[in-house]
Amino acid sequence: MDLADWRPGEWSQVRVRARTSGSIRSMLLGLNPREQPAPINATQATFQLNGGITPIVSDGSVQTYLIRPNWGRGSAQAGPWRRVGLGFFAPEPGSIDILSVSVIPTAARYNAARVGMQSTSIDRVYRRSLFTHAPGRIAYRVQVPEAARLETALGVIRADTPVEFRVVAEPADGDTVTLLSETYEDEDLWAERSVDLSEFAGQTLTLSLETDSDAPGTVALWGTPTLSGARVTDRPNVILYIFDGGGADYMSAYGYHRRTTPTLERLAAEGALFEHAYSNSRWTLPSTASFMTSLQSSVTGGLPGGRTNQIPDSALTMAERMHRAGYQTAVFTGNPYAGTLSGLQRGVDVFREDWADFSYFGGNNHKESSRYLHEGFWDWREASPHEPFWVHFQTTDTHRDFPAPTPFAGLFVDQAQRERYLQDLDRIEAAWEAELDGGDPFAAYDSLGISRTDLEAVAIGLYGEAMAHNDYRLGQLVDRLKARGEWENTLLIIGGDHSIAAAIGNVAPRLMDPMPPLWSQSLLQPHESRVPLILVWPGHIQGGQRLDQPVSMIDVLPTLLDLVGLRQLNGGLHWTKVEKLLKGYGAEVHEGRG
Repeated sequence: MDLADWRPGEWSQVRVRARTSGSIRSMLLGLNPREQPAPINATQATFQLNGGITPIVSDGSVQTYLIRPNWGRGSAQAGPWRRVGLGFFAPEPGSIDILSVSVIPTAARYNAARVGMQSTSIDRVYRRSLFTHAPGRIAYRVQVPEAARLETALGVIRADTPVEFRVVAEPADGDTVTLLSETYEDEDLWAERSVDLSEFAGQTLTLSLETDSDAPGTVALWGTPTLSGARVTDRPNVILYIFDGGGADYMSAYGYHRRTTPTLERLAAEGALFEHAYSNSRWTLPSTASFMTSLQSSVTGGLPGGRTNQIPDSALTMAERMHRAGYQTAVFTGNPYAGTLSGLQRGVDVFREDWADFSYFGGNNHKESSRYLHEGFWDWREASPHEPFWVHFQTTDTHRDFPAPTPFAGLFVDQAQRERYLQDLDRIEAAWEAELDGGDPFAAYDSLGISRTDLEAVAIGLYGEAMAHNDYRLGQLVDRLKARGEWENTLLIIGGDHSIAAAIGNVAPRLMDPMPPLWSQSLLQPHESRVPLILVWPGHIQGGQRLDQPVSMIDVLPTLLDLVGLRQLNGGLHWTKVEKLLKGYGAEVHEGRG
């Protein structure tokens, strides 16, 4: 279907009403023709931007599907939309009856109320945002703390309708003071602003967020407005650091023969390492949903028929719990399955999802995700230095698409081995495309004279190089926290969402990608599910502990809540584990549960 050069930012969803029957499994949304077709399949070759895949109900009933058009990246993400297309996937012929296709404007999300709160994305940075329709005013009666600041980000959804933003203070006794007055119109960026309120310390006043526009009804966004002051809590900052596809069996901190994780070795000496920790699935979406909610994937919905599944609204996430406890919350992920494709932006003040088609990381090397996620974290900390904070990293350095960046490339695999490995992968892919395997995906290896054992050995070496790079970047993050004086008041939890089996899927991508029944199961072999779990909290968790009992990533949330003194949100479910962690510091341990 042809479009009239639509601006991408003005449209939020595509709605399709269709009736299907037979073996049709899923539907894909594409935008804008590719100049040079990609050799994947007919639909993906035709369009340059994958707008997302949704499972199909194929029982002959009329169904309505909502698809997010900004799921992937490409020139269509920045330029106008010229064409929209739908692709349907089925192993055998089926019936498709498209009743209607509608495109929903971005502004429609804000039509239900004059004021409200939504998680809003501008340039892939999501913020919990107050919205109003100009002219608008939101007023709060606040008691101003010492060293107070109001931090927020200004946002608009249309460049052709500028908005005037004002922050006004009204003391009980005194003149009204306008602290910020700015007209803003850039729909592609958040404008971060910090307003000094220290002159009002100790006073109770009315703080107003006001907006105006020449076009009445224009939507104005206040991104994560936060009144902060001097730190008054003993609760630690919390960093949950997830190696996406990080297998404990391939970490030197767990006895692997290659020196892949010297930083984790050092951190294990400062905290507690769990020898036998396991994920709750062999791939990212159900696993991350489990440890973020402490619910099994059978409860959160699993993965019925497709690769997108939002966590139910009734399931509180870790971010939501920490936010309710007064924490500033942020997420920096390189994998959308650990983000918006699961609905994990809920309860997050600032949510940054840096990825692109799993091959290029925001236009940069996907294997340097840790570098770019850390940069995003420090940008956030400079703009929002208040405490305590909770932050979730999910790096993708160890997740497919090798090699690692220099100087880690070549650490375990020489250039000749790497080039031969890549050539062999291309030969196997070509054989599969030509259907020379007779239905047996392993036949191509034998017919081409390629040893699967040798190929996987090189893949594991490349995987180790990526692991070493991520470990190095983690070491830099810790060193910077120490230099800033924040390390002593930080609880660091290091974990993983699954092990190496899915992480090196490029050895046999045909075995990994087209098999939803396998991906939706929890296959708990160690090479699929054994992950790292290390907790470090200086002065609180005794260093050098190596704990033998089997544990699960699903236990991280309740254990975290116990550790930081939030058992009223938890019920004290895992006090035995917490008691063992705290031994050695003379902590007074009680059996009482919150």
